[in-house]
Amino acid sequence: MESSSPSPPFSQTLALYDHFIEDALNGLIGSGQRLGEVSLSRRWGVGRTPVRETLYRLEQDGIIVRKPKFGTFIRHIGPAELVEIYNVRMANEAVLAPYVVLRATSAELDELHQLAAQADFADCSFLDQFRADQGFHSRLHQLSGLRHAPHVLGLMRTNMFCAYYTRQLFDADAPIAYQIAQPDHRRIVEVLRSRDSAAAQDAVRQHLQPARDRCAKLASSSSSDTPRP
Repeated sequence: MESSSPSPPFSQTLALYDHFIEDALNGLIGSGQRLGEVSLSRRWGVGRTPVRETLYRLEQDGIIVRKPKFGTFIRHIGPAELVEIYNVRMANEAVLAPYVVLRATSAELDELHQLAAQADFADCSFLDQFRADQGFHSRLHQLSGLRHAPHVLGLMRTNMFCAYYTRQLFDADAPIAYQIAQPDHRRIVEVLRSRDSAAAQDAVRQHLQPARDRCAKLASSSSSDTPRP
């Protein structure tokens, strides 16, 4: 009986997970492109076992979907689902904010302000804006000190990645064009400096509300929101 291949180290799978996200963001993997273990192992220069483990994690996180007889693809996220995701994000970050108010030092808030300034820089490319926005919200999660924040952060990252792929839906309708981030990250930091927990909760909600409302507007105007690869 042939023995099964040992599972790759978690660190290798995590690195390939990050590699997949970067390749997709850079346009090297398209939303309608069929994903195969052989082609990805060649692209990344690794064996099929770590690729298989990586695809399993991506599927568990809702980034890819396997269609019997058709293959594996990046999962389509419709505007109605984006509304749900933003609702969860708003609730989640409102929970985090009071912990950041309580635990973050002045030096850490200075660092967060620098990340906020990068995320608010309007003249950078879309991909740079995506990374800067993710960097700000990642650090916000870390400063909360909550032990499960990294897990929540991973799901948030999935949300942002899927939102990137759905962006093409909004590009077709200029009046409600989608933006990956609102240019008011620095305002959140200033409210955090005030050490007012309720105001900090309101600030993070207000930061995400416009994107959530744009998704809701598109969802209401869409004839259907049927998931597809």
